[in-house]
Amino acid sequence: MGLGALAILAAPAAQLTLIAGVAASSAVLIAVAITDTAQAGVRAPSTPA
Repeated sequence: MGLGALAILAAPAAQLTLIAGVAASSAVLIAVAITDTAQAGVRAPSTPA
């Protein structure tokens, strides 16, 4: 959601290739974070019901 807002705000002032590069690098960082977390065996916090 935040990346979408950033793209909307940056669209008038930036080239499409720049926005695509930011989106691609963000996707890679998110994928690495998920992979590292999954390999470390860290469980997501749960809220009591």
